[in-house]
Amino acid sequence: MLLIPMRVLATAFGLMMVAAVALQADAPGLGCAVVAAVAVVGSVWFAPLAGAAVVLAIAALALSDAAPLLAALAGLSATCYLAVRHADRGEAVTLPTLVAVFGASALGVLATAVPIELPWAPLVAPFAVLGAFAIAVRGLSDVA
Repeated sequence: MLLIPMRVLATAFGLMMVAAVALQADAPGLGCAVVAAVAVVGSVWFAPLAGAAVVLAIAALALSDAAPLLAALAGLSATCYLAVRHADRGEAVTLPTLVAVFGASALGVLATAVPIELPWAPLVAPFAVLGAFAIAVRGLSDVA
């Protein structure tokens, strides 16, 4: 059985995130993507650079007009990148984490694929996000 070291797997996810961001990026977005790639490689030796790489990838997405599927792939890769990069040697990424990651990505792609024009949706969205956050934090309150 072939075992892949966690840092190699994390770096692969990080570079996939950067590739998804850079695919349709224009000049400023491509600049952010290149710096993000350097941060991904640097995070092999200095873990806090992983967060900077993800922030730079988000900036590259914001500066370019990426397709929703590429943005979802970048987000999915970024989540896997951070989860694997910051997992300790004895830890593994758990099934609930994977279900949440893939479920959120699928919902995001579905939300952008369905062309619904609701003029009141921007007014409801902050409350929906706050409700989802409250549900997620409620599960964590039992742990502490």
